[in-house]
Amino acid sequence: FNLLGNSIEACADIKNPKICIRTQAVSSDGTPSAVRMTIEDNGPGFQTSVLARAFEPYITTKTTGTGLGLPMVKKILDEHKAKISIENIQGEGKTVLGARVSIVFPVVA
Repeated sequence: FNLLGNSIEACADIKNPKICIRTQAVSSDGTPSAVRMTIEDNGPGFQTSVLARAFEPYITTKTTGTGLGLPMVKKILDEHKAKISIENIQGEGKTVLGARVSIVFPVVA
């Protein structure tokens, strides 16, 4: 819920907010090896200063935030051998069109 909540908050002041959640099988040699879940929004994106440190505790851009949400999400995903990445969705030039969070969950046989 933390990731979706972040997208909802980021889009709160957007005229036509859009949040897209996708899942996709990732395969090698035709055998599913992972599942990728992507959450994209058309909010303002991540501040450049936050991108490299977003998973560190107490890093926040919210006035009432603790900066513990993303570090907790990453810790849980690490325990399940999943990988998480965040990025801004780039438009023309330096225009940011939104944010993207991708999680890759390994398939367990």
